Amino acid sequence: MFWKKKIGTEIQIESDGFRVNSEKELTSLKWTDIESITAFKIDRITVDEICLRLVCNQKEIFITEEDKNWSSFVAEMEKQFPEINAEWWPKVAYPPFERNETIIFDRNK
Repeated sequence: MFWKKKIGTEIQIESDGFRVNSEKELTSLKWTDIESITAFKIDRITVDEICLRLVCNQKEIFITEEDKNWSSFVAEMEKQFPEINAEWWPKVAYPPFERNETIIFDRNK
């Protein structure tokens, strides 16, 4: 899969969800509408980039650790979905330069 880097993406936490504001579009999502969250890593040659793919209403949204407010988003995500295993980050981060794709939340399971 060819991965194009998003530029200038910002995540804004709201009372019942969040907004992802990229240079192309503004997407608002409610936590209750998220069907699944998959964590994975992209090899950027000299570094890796942790990413999340969120599925909501038949649409995929991608968020990466390079996005503004990533840490706040992850903290709120873990609060909203307490069933997410706290060890998801190291499972994706190590070993380096491997995709390590893992589903961290699935509403249908």
